[in-house]
Amino acid sequence: MTEPRRIIIAMGSNHQQQSHIDMAREFLRDAFLGVCFSDMLWTEPIGVASDKFLNGLAVAFTPLDEAATTAMLKDIERLCGDSPALRRCNIVNMDLDLLCFDGERRHDGDWERPYIKTLMKCLDTSLSLSHS
Repeated sequence: MTEPRRIIIAMGSNHQQQSHIDMAREFLRDAFLGVCFSDMLWTEPIGVASDKFLNGLAVAFTPLDEAATTAMLKDIERLCGDSPALRRCNIVNMDLDLLCFDGERRHDGDWERPYIKTLMKCLDTSLSLSHS
């Protein structure tokens, strides 16, 4: 069996935000090992005309490879009611992006977003406190 890999996931919703975030958290806990969540931040939408987004990060571990991990995240988005049709109407029930897989950054542009930087600082602090 493969040694579990550390992953960081960006979470966001602009429709029934809290309920979709709560739903995604449950699915993430079921799908991955040792899941830890950051605080949540309300942010203005980027590149879409919509309500504010509720954003957060999750850190977890997975024995899956990167492709299977990404597929699992897409499945969770669908389970939260997300769909291409809704996105065409600027409704994002759940967006889950794999920001880091086994120490390698993905979605480089997202790392520069102010809310991601803020959430990473919060997450780093909470992880260091929980493991001390």
